[in-house]
Amino acid sequence: MATWRRLERDDSHPPLEAMVQGTHALTHAIAEAQKAGKISDRFAPVDLLALVLVIAAMWPALPPELAANVRTHSTAQRRKVITDAVSTLTAT
Repeated sequence: MATWRRLERDDSHPPLEAMVQGTHALTHAIAEAQKAGKISDRFAPVDLLALVLVIAAMWPALPPELAANVRTHSTAQRRKVITDAVSTLTAT
């Protein structure tokens, strides 16, 4: 649903309350983890969430010229790149 909403990108649709609440819950959980010292606080919770979401969705978003270079990556390799990147972003 979130991906479809990104495609629409106009102001004619009000925010979906379930998505607003979900985003609030996630940013709150990130803030709590940061306060507890479990993850880095170098990024604001909302910025960290945005970074993680974009990284998680990066493979299909690649331009064809770059995608051609990573076609041989297995699902496991792609997953590792994403989890390593997120681990680096959140490391304390």
